[in-house]
Amino acid sequence: MTKLLTNRSHFTGTKCLLKPHQKYGIFNISSSQNRAVGSSIIELLLASALALFAASTAAKMMNNFYNSGMNHRAAAISVIEVAISNDLAWFRQYAVLWRLQKGPFNNLSTQVTHTADPYTQIPTANPFNLSNRYQVLPECGTTTTAIATAFQNDASSSTTYVAPINSPPNAVPNDNSSSSITLAAVASGYNLSRKIQPGPTKGTLAITYTLSKSGTNLFERSSSIYLPAAGWCGE
Repeated sequence: MTKLLTNRSHFTGTKCLLKPHQKYGIFNISSSQNRAVGSSIIELLLASALALFAASTAAKMMNNFYNSGMNHRAAAISVIEVAISNDLAWFRQYAVLWRLQKGPFNNLSTQVTHTADPYTQIPTANPFNLSNRYQVLPECGTTTTAIATAFQNDASSSTTYVAPINSPPNAVPNDNSSSSITLAAVASGYNLSRKIQPGPTKGTLAITYTLSKSGTNLFERSSSIYLPAAGWCGE
């Protein structure tokens, strides 16, 4: 009985005890696993941070690109609108002076008015004489388009550009051919053309502007200008 107990005690002791090199092996494995897990977490965090940074940078670049494109288009549209406005303003100004015989101006050259007789200023002392007076046009009794054609021929003449009217911002053709309108560099790539024709009503001028880019028409805008001299026909 004593021998059996001794053997059992010996057996139990050997089962519970580990050799020193086995203990260190377990600790080394556990430590290696912890380091591997820690490294994996750090790598995951770094990868996530880099991915977020890349996404944020890409978003900023796309946003800047989009805003830059929008700003460029807005600037180009502004330049185009100003070019059309300035061009039309010149025609409206010249229409008031064309064939003007009497008016409020100090002096007008016949090279501006294209009248047979010199221009005379209306005395400002008489309020009833302040309205402009135009020469009766020889084109009044002719075709519907004759007045507009005569106006355009005079406007295209180089002798027209005498004070108080400045040179037109763009060349004026003497026919209904299409001509290019000068645009600032910010609108490079766009093409703005202008076509002048007699309007459907006698004594009117139709001016059509067409904007295109890379051969594709973007818009077409038409304006009608009434020639005050045409109002004197038949008087």
